[in-house]
Amino acid sequence: PLTIRVFFNVTCADTGGAAVIYIAGDGGPVPPEKAWDSTGFASSTKISSTNYQFLFTMKRNTSFSFKFTKGTNMWEVIPSNRIFGSSEDATVDYTVASW
Repeated sequence: PLTIRVFFNVTCADTGGAAVIYIAGDGGPVPPEKAWDSTGFASSTKISSTNYQFLFTMKRNTSFSFKFTKGTNMWEVIPSNRIFGSSEDATVDYTVASW
């Protein structure tokens, strides 16, 4: 297939009760008009007060740069952007330590 299914399982230290979190970034599955949009190109499903899940498709053998966000001006605090790429279906666990 030309596309793969990607599942992100995200554990957050504290989301302040956010109903959803987002993935914001550029490249790969991110439409150009949504690049680094704080409401992201994908929103999560809330599993618990600290766990969120994303399921999306992207082209095989592509990658993208991203961060998790709770919306406007509420980005995760990390030293550099995360990068994900894969040639096959993938399940990945991430942890957001602080916002």
